[in-house]
Amino acid sequence: MLKPSCRLLRASTCRIPQQFSTLPRPGRRGLVVASTALHTSPQKPNDDCLRDVFDSQDFWRDFRNTHRSTTSPPKGLFQNRYLTKPEGFIDFARTTAKTCQRLVTRVVESSTVQEQRLIPKILDRLSDSLCRVLDMADFVRSTHPDVGFQESSSEAWSMLYEFMNVLNTTPELKIRLENALDDPNVGAAWTEEEKMVARILLKDFSRSAIDEDDEKRQAFVELSTRISQLGTQFIREMRPETFRIALSSRQLKGVDPLVLQNASRRHLAGISIPTTGPVAFTALRSMKDETARRDLYIAMKTSPKAQINLLHNFLRTRATVANLAGYRSYAEMNLTDKLAKTPTAVNSFLEALSRDNKGVVQQEMDEMLALKKLDADGNELSTRIEAWDRDYYQTRLADKNRSRSRRPDFMSAYFSLGTVMQGLSRLFTNLYGVRFVPIAPAPGETWNPD
Repeated sequence: MLKPSCRLLRASTCRIPQQFSTLPRPGRRGLVVASTALHTSPQKPNDDCLRDVFDSQDFWRDFRNTHRSTTSPPKGLFQNRYLTKPEGFIDFARTTAKTCQRLVTRVVESSTVQEQRLIPKILDRLSDSLCRVLDMADFVRSTHPDVGFQESSSEAWSMLYEFMNVLNTTPELKIRLENALDDPNVGAAWTEEEKMVARILLKDFSRSAIDEDDEKRQAFVELSTRISQLGTQFIREMRPETFRIALSSRQLKGVDPLVLQNASRRHLAGISIPTTGPVAFTALRSMKDETARRDLYIAMKTSPKAQINLLHNFLRTRATVANLAGYRSYAEMNLTDKLAKTPTAVNSFLEALSRDNKGVVQQEMDEMLALKKLDADGNELSTRIEAWDRDYYQTRLADKNRSRSRRPDFMSAYFSLGTVMQGLSRLFTNLYGVRFVPIAPAPGETWNPD
């Protein structure tokens, strides 16, 4: 919800470079085990190797050591030569901005029929150049463990995001595109895909206050940039108002002592546990005491006032941008080119989904409530399933159903990460004639060897 997507030339998909890495994510071994290349070779894919690279730590370790180059110099993140150090993100963004500005100039200064026929391809390249940096920077700022890379990638993202909003409010680009589309000597030579790109891009321009005066267009750029900054700040500062909560040993009954061993602290009020992270969620699923579950749940869900004010500011700014572009709400503005089209359609879909699932949900709620009534046994428990009960009784219910099953569930074995990657490779081979081939990452290509 808080992440703005590449809006310029939305109809154009960012092209996949010849080689790209599966992006590292801390704590998720299978997602980061190999670089993946797209090949058009007609050879039969080595399915077993692809699956084992993702599913077997030992296989991956041997594969990486066998195929890794020990003599080549360190490369930048994702084999990008700029990203050998944090400051490289800024250089990469500036270089990209210069390249994009040259492309903009080509469109604005196009005068001959031949030059105007190239406008969709130039805008496609412009979109691709921006998306490559924006998407990469957005990922790195959210996941890289080094603060320097987080800050520099965030700065690069903000720089190009503002640049993109300026382009979306540049009348000359819209005028050139409209004239080319209306000119039979130009538009008639475009493919259907190019015509579709042009039409959707014109809709994007219209959503960016491009037909307003200079003052309003500048306000649109500034507010759009402000939205991105507030959204990033909101995500970065998300935290509960209380970092730890004190509970007695009796209240923590049911929680695995090994889970509490390293995360808990003893003091006069009892045992203190964190209100974020795996320990908190494990406690919520396993604590037998309802009062303790309630206190922990409320502590986990209560945000500081400053964070709530930040959210209100963010929502007000989005509403202002939407009104400036001629829409009643930000949701309406954001859905015009989506499948649903309108907020009303989205709400209707969600309400229909709720109605269709009501019976199944009610059955599960009744089963959980029956378990809760058994737990009461004369004790004071609420007579309904509360928000803080859901995880605890869903876990209990799942354990109960597993114990009654005569046959173990083997279905999950078919959906290991390696099997899914293997299936995707086969699907891409059948659809596009390409396949996934695992290769070991070069030195410096990822920030985690796993």
